[in-house]
Amino acid sequence: MCTNPDCNRLVVGPEVTGLLDETEEYLSTNIGEFAHISGRRLNSARYDETLTDEQRASPDNALLLCRVCHKLIDSNGGPGYSAELLRSWKTAHTRQVRELLTSRRKSVLTKLLSQTQNADVVQHVFELLANKRSLHEYPDLETWWQVRKAFGQLRDEVTASLKDVQDDDRLKQELRRITSAARKFMAEVQVEDFRAPETEPAEAEVLLAITRTKIMKTVAMLSERYEIPVPPELQSQVWKLTASRSYG
Repeated sequence: MCTNPDCNRLVVGPEVTGLLDETEEYLSTNIGEFAHISGRRLNSARYDETLTDEQRASPDNALLLCRVCHKLIDSNGGPGYSAELLRSWKTAHTRQVRELLTSRRKSVLTKLLSQTQNADVVQHVFELLANKRSLHEYPDLETWWQVRKAFGQLRDEVTASLKDVQDDDRLKQELRRITSAARKFMAEVQVEDFRAPETEPAEAEVLLAITRTKIMKTVAMLSERYEIPVPPELQSQVWKLTASRSYG
């Protein structure tokens, strides 16, 4: 499993291939990568000049990650992912694996099933978001009353999905970001029946754009973490977000 405690993705597993239904070949799939806690080369992430070459090449200076998390900890020199933090990951992961191997009360299967269920929760939330026109279409296609109502429904539906999350506090936190963004928009854009918003329409559009950006940040992160494609309805919004990061 990936050593990142917020991921724990299975990185090695079996793969069965068949040829014209006549033969089967049992292979393995490996999406794991060994990462250095302290970088091997000068200017690499977390390079420590006090270590010897032997210490840098030691298994004690390595941890197993999925490809996504390996890129995450090393990108831009690895800010936010100190050697101390990665060592704490490794210590906790070693303890967790030891418990899974020796405890009769815990099983790897339970862990894997929870990951699968959580991926289903993410897929369901993506479908909820794709069905909300207010998140991806021009604001003038709906009344502000309809927009506000849509965010209220989104808040309630994503909140209901929280109960299905298994052993993943980070996922719960990200889903709460969505409900918080929806709740904040509703608090700031007040509408009575089908009338114009009490907030100036131009200001309401700015608040809507801010809310969309907050939610799309979460969508982009969850899509990468769980390897679930962004729904077509939301792709242009996510693309704008990633493009602004690349060129802004």
